[in-house]
Amino acid sequence: MELIDIYEAAKEAGIEIDSHCSDLYMPVNEKSIKLVNQYKYKTNVDIFISQIDGSRWYDVPFAYYPYYGNRSFPAHGEKFEKTEDQK
Repeated sequence: MELIDIYEAAKEAGIEIDSHCSDLYMPVNEKSIKLVNQYKYKTNVDIFISQIDGSRWYDVPFAYYPYYGNRSFPAHGEKFEKTEDQK
């Protein structure tokens, strides 16, 4: 089964989440590797090295759904509340 909503799956798995605009960031670890391997759009996922501590992180473009505020996200038809920094 292909995973489409990697943001919700990461939250449910207890994976640390960070973001930059609409890009979802997750540290590379056993749990996140499993999610990325199941992700429908895994060919779009990059790895970068944190400038803070040198650790490896995934960059999943357009997958941080809270960024979209209360606008509908086309793949899911759901509405998301705006975060404090978007108000």
